[in-house]
Amino acid sequence: MRICHADSTSRPKRWLWLCTLGTLLVALSSCSRPDQDDPQIARVRNLTATVRTVTDAGLTLDENATPQHVVYAVLQAIKDDVRAGNDQDARAKAIDRQLALCAPEEIDLRFARPRSIESREEAIYRVVRHWGAVVSYYVDDLDASLEAMSADMRVSTLSRGRTNSAGTSELRQVILTLADPQAPDDSKRRARLRIDLAKEADRWRVCHIGYEPRPVVKAPVTTSTGDSGNS
Repeated sequence: MRICHADSTSRPKRWLWLCTLGTLLVALSSCSRPDQDDPQIARVRNLTATVRTVTDAGLTLDENATPQHVVYAVLQAIKDDVRAGNDQDARAKAIDRQLALCAPEEIDLRFARPRSIESREEAIYRVVRHWGAVVSYYVDDLDASLEAMSADMRVSTLSRGRTNSAGTSELRQVILTLADPQAPDDSKRRARLRIDLAKEADRWRVCHIGYEPRPVVKAPVTTSTGDSGNS
């Protein structure tokens, strides 16, 4: 009877394959998971771990600050972010101001990816750092005073989402109309900037910035009143 022995040369190959696989998994893990020692991530964690009172744009943004106050302040930070251009230090300071005025819990709830892909801090930073790009085209319209800009804001309550113990919605939506810099007098080209806010730690904070679609204005329908009788 012939006895077959395992090929001893296959063992090193098997170990080599296992080692290669392990190295690949470690590499993928390090790419997909945030480095908790990264200074940027640490900074974001410090700014968003708890919602606290901050002072910005000459306003104390505490429990008594209105949604209009918070929107004005965050738009001033966004304006400074956009106008910083390639000045990375100035941009970082402006983004830090936006992070201090964001609603981290609501952003995490709305936009966060699975933790195996990115951390809470990375998800929040990913959302907030794009606010400047969203508003940049209309940035010159953000030079208005608090009074003038607040007068143009339309605040409404969002019925869906979080509520407090009394059942009252803690989400607000602010609509601000911005003029097209290439056609400031053309009302048809104005944009409706939408800012969503959530109340966290009894303070209004921003969780979303985008645009509402322009309303479609239908042309009036006219009917002919020509003679219907016989010619």
